[in-house]
Amino acid sequence: MKKFAVSLVAAFAFVSAHAADKPAAPAPNPAVVSAVSKLLDSMNYRSLMEQTMKASMQQMEPAMAQTMEAAINANKKLNAEQKAQALELAKSKLPVMVGKMRTMFADPALIDEMQVAVTQIYARNYSLEEINQLAAFYRTPLGKKMMAKTPAIAAESMAVSQQIVMPRVEKLMAEVMEVFE
Repeated sequence: MKKFAVSLVAAFAFVSAHAADKPAAPAPNPAVVSAVSKLLDSMNYRSLMEQTMKASMQQMEPAMAQTMEAAINANKKLNAEQKAQALELAKSKLPVMVGKMRTMFADPALIDEMQVAVTQIYARNYSLEEINQLAAFYRTPLGKKMMAKTPAIAAESMAVSQQIVMPRVEKLMAEVMEVFE
């Protein structure tokens, strides 16, 4: 276990060192940043993020429960009674964890911070002309429909992703747990 922890710390240090070597991205054009802010407003970004986070939370609780259950059941160090006790403990702690996550996702400051970051991303990746074209699209009926349907599509996509990814994650967790035996 000690070797695993040391390896993990070394891997994080390696990744952090390489991230620090990256040159800083140039500051986006202020006119583009302003246009992106208006674009996000026209996209109803704040409302979209609130809806997406709410939908994500609805999917997250069952996924967290499934992940904890899989990890406990995959732990070969535990006998059946210990697994049952661990599952009960995990189930008792899950509502507290979910409550804390709901509080975190409901914090308006989180969306503010995300909007600032997303504004910078758009501004670095699109020209002023392209931002204006996107804004024009989001004012069309199709653009409005796209924005209205995005939270539901994101939630459905997340559910499908979990169905596809969770068996793989459970298998990997079982393999990782074998390291601790």
